[in-house]
Amino acid sequence: MTENAEPEIREAIRDDSLRLTFTEQEADFIRRRIIACQRIVWLRMGLAAVTVAVLTGFVAMWMNGPPAVIPPETYERYAHWIPGLAVLALCAVVIAVFFVIAGRLDVAHYRAMQREHEEFLKGYKRELPE
Repeated sequence: MTENAEPEIREAIRDDSLRLTFTEQEADFIRRRIIACQRIVWLRMGLAAVTVAVLTGFVAMWMNGPPAVIPPETYERYAHWIPGLAVLALCAVVIAVFFVIAGRLDVAHYRAMQREHEEFLKGYKRELPE
């Protein structure tokens, strides 16, 4: 049993030494990933907002009829598409919300990594250089 435990201890020491050596790189990687994930979340939220606006327009046309700028004969020709397009827009809203939530979970994951990295450094009484 002692033979197996000793290599594990050596591996742990080597891993911590390597991690301490690359502290700045790890912190920089985590920081860049948080920024990238936040940008993606904002982009997805913008796309979700556009999709909600399109859905609202389809629902308004479905309920209230054509706006004044669309000739009635054109509206009548394509009116049967509106419910289907509204359902597609609703599906796009659900998908967009799913991806926004997934992006927020990615940000939370990298923030947890950042906290764990800071706690790791505190355990060795070190801090990141600013």
